[in-house]
Amino acid sequence: MSPHERYYDPFMERYTCISRESWISILDLSVVRHLEKGVVFLQSGSVVQQSALVVSGIVKQSYWDGQHERVADFSFDGDCIMNFDSYKKGTPSNISVEALTDTLLLVFDNEKLVAMKEADEPLMRLSINLSESIIARQQFHINLLSLASPLERYQLLLKERPEIVSQISVTEIARYLFVSREAISRARSSPSLNK
Repeated sequence: MSPHERYYDPFMERYTCISRESWISILDLSVVRHLEKGVVFLQSGSVVQQSALVVSGIVKQSYWDGQHERVADFSFDGDCIMNFDSYKKGTPSNISVEALTDTLLLVFDNEKLVAMKEADEPLMRLSINLSESIIARQQFHINLLSLASPLERYQLLLKERPEIVSQISVTEIARYLFVSREAISRARSSPSLNK
């Protein structure tokens, strides 16, 4: 039995494009990393050399805009964390990745993944699925930020990504929606939210 085989099921349920055997070979490339709440997996300013799959826990990807911390994304069980731009260009990332809860990651060396992907069609399919998932979350965030009012942003977040509302603090949600904590509190207590 592969040492990481016990982590197979959550990912196979979500990413059905490859076989169990291919999943096991992919997971065998990984290193298990436990992060306690508040520990940074990737510090902004460093060149990204690793990607990760979230086995359990929640991480945030954030950046400093010169005045405020802004949250670009939250990753939950089964999500992928990667910064392909930093890795491919060899430039420092402006994104930090921090555990919001105790978190278990499967960490991959990007060089090994790229080498394997070029020779392995199932890994190429998985790479495409993971990329599509990340792009969909980024597009959702862009659409969310295009809404004018904090209430509209909060309503859409509640409808489309309720796991954020139920598991993330008001402070972090405010950073994700680019609004104040007070605006989130007003949105939560709005009569139109409870219709």
